[in-house]
Amino acid sequence: MKASSKRIFSILGSGVLFITALVIYALFIRPEYDNVQRLRSEVASRSQAVEQQKDVIKQIQRLLQEYQSVARLQETLSLALPQESDVAEALNQLNGAAQIGGLAIQSAAVQSLAIRPSSAPIKSAKGIGTLRFNTKISGDYEQIKRFLQMLETNVRLMDVKSLKIESGVDPTQKSAQKYLYNITVDVYYQAK
Repeated sequence: MKASSKRIFSILGSGVLFITALVIYALFIRPEYDNVQRLRSEVASRSQAVEQQKDVIKQIQRLLQEYQSVARLQETLSLALPQESDVAEALNQLNGAAQIGGLAIQSAAVQSLAIRPSSAPIKSAKGIGTLRFNTKISGDYEQIKRFLQMLETNVRLMDVKSLKIESGVDPTQKSAQKYLYNITVDVYYQAK
């Protein structure tokens, strides 16, 4: 074989190999490369969706925590400012404070005052209601101080409106140190 024939066969063989490489690339490699690109974009979009879901879950958890703190705040507010007048409970708290202070309630009268409209943006409450208790209590000076401290630190909101010594000595007591006090206390609640 001549050198020129060898050269032609060599060029034809190189051309066939090149065309075969192009066919293999076009038939096998290119479709798989497109498939890999599609899978990569799918993984990226799913990763982005997962991140968005994580953000949404964090926001929901934050809202739940805020709601729980609001619910706890509402419970605390309901203790300090109940949603009903509940005269018996208010009188029981006054009586309990008097007993802890060592005082004796001689008499108690309750009066429901007009409801004051609420200026706060509380939609459930129409206003603030007030129960006014006029009580006569017997005891000495130290006992009345303890009683007033108990009212000051009581969970339910209460105001002492007036405190008067009714008589110098309680006629039912033998001791000269006992006094009869006339105390007016306002107890508040949320009016519905």
